[in-house]
Amino acid sequence: MVRRDQDSIGTVDNAWEPPDHLDNSVSRFLKHVSEYGETGKVPEMTSHLQASWAMYDELWKLLHGLNNVDELPNSLESVSRFIIESLQKFKIDDDITELLKCYEFPLPKTTTFKVSFIETVDAPLFSLNTLAVGNDDIGDGDGFIVWAKVNDYSQVPVHILMLMQDFNGHQKKNKHHLAKIVRSKIERVGYSCLLSEDGLSGWIRKYSIRLRGIDSPEMKQDYGDKARVELANLIASKCLTVHVYYIDEFKRCVADVYCDNNLVQKTLLEKGAAWHYKLYDSREELVKCELLAKKNKVGLWAYPNPMPPWEWKRSNPR
Repeated sequence: MVRRDQDSIGTVDNAWEPPDHLDNSVSRFLKHVSEYGETGKVPEMTSHLQASWAMYDELWKLLHGLNNVDELPNSLESVSRFIIESLQKFKIDDDITELLKCYEFPLPKTTTFKVSFIETVDAPLFSLNTLAVGNDDIGDGDGFIVWAKVNDYSQVPVHILMLMQDFNGHQKKNKHHLAKIVRSKIERVGYSCLLSEDGLSGWIRKYSIRLRGIDSPEMKQDYGDKARVELANLIASKCLTVHVYYIDEFKRCVADVYCDNNLVQKTLLEKGAAWHYKLYDSREELVKCELLAKKNKVGLWAYPNPMPPWEWKRSNPR
């Protein structure tokens, strides 16, 4: 298995190869996960799954964290359980089932991982402290891009680490043209560097954020552009605290977001800039915020017959 230093970008070893004695399906699965860590590409056989990238990314991180090869799941049943237990927090049951079928892994009869649509996760997967949000990075009323410093390089895929090493080497040798080429490659996969007068001061990663529990009007709907303005007024040029609960099928981090210690979703609902997405969220505080805005006819509720964005999208497919 590839091993990397936790605190700095160190030497990248050769990719781990599964032992010969493993079942063919198990060996193929482990090799695919290892190759994902090297290249960032998912196998062709699973590329049709919407959450394929998120699944391999999580599996690679978990397998990479094992201390030695003996800790790897090594039977059809153990790999199946490992996949289900590792991925069930993402709420992508259909894709998990299809992943198991692609490798002909069994579904353990003792493992139940079906969940309801209502979000029941108590703890976030991870949290971020972001850099200041750019106004141009705010796409609509409930989605935007943030950048955060990379603190744990063990979570960075190997192929990106190698590019970072190349960039560092070119910078030290004042080969700025080559450094610029490598930097553009790094930025295409969602990372960038922080440069100071003294040189490289660190690396940052881009995250696509989807606000958890609300749904703002689409940009072509009534109040769609104003909803984006309301979000921009709240977060533009601000540093945020982001608690990510799961990754959706579009690789967005579905998250609770705090700005100046205030929950952004709550503020947007109070202003009538979003609907409470009750199908996926049952928090009472958000229910009350929407009811109050509706009662006071503020924001989108000032319109005579506001249409929920999920209904509008069904009537106006892309």
